[in-house]
Amino acid sequence: MLDEMTPKIKAVQKMQDYIAAHQTEEINLSDLANTACYSPWYCYRIFKELTGMSVSDYVRRLKLTGAARRLKESDAKVIDVALDSGFESVDGFQRAFYREFGCNPGTYSTHPIPVSYFIPTGVKFQNRHFNACKENLFVCGFLKNCGMEKVSMFRELKL
Repeated sequence: MLDEMTPKIKAVQKMQDYIAAHQTEEINLSDLANTACYSPWYCYRIFKELTGMSVSDYVRRLKLTGAARRLKESDAKVIDVALDSGFESVDGFQRAFYREFGCNPGTYSTHPIPVSYFIPTGVKFQNRHFNACKENLFVCGFLKNCGMEKVSMFRELKL
């Protein structure tokens, strides 16, 4: 699958894989640059271009979603979840949690409300989905122009 991707997509996918494997640790741009074999500045630029968010926002949202799931599904204390999630202080974790989800993590752990979790999608999948949609739109448009509106076409997307 990595063979059919552009170098930018490969680099960002490597960065996303690294982040997923090390999300409880301190992640900096130098680590990601070493993983992708590019300069830190270029990694920052292509990551933002392909994901729509900065590396720090991506990592923060991923950590907060993991923390929210843990608070909801277990009886863990907020301090333990904060430190296990890679936050340096409980205060910083509480502020970030409130900004992301609109509620206090202590309250969320005892009375979980519906919140929007951050679900990262690998750029390798976004690219394949986009290309498949583009192909299907072309084929459906072609069939419609030929007077074959009733024909429906389903294409299996191999991910």
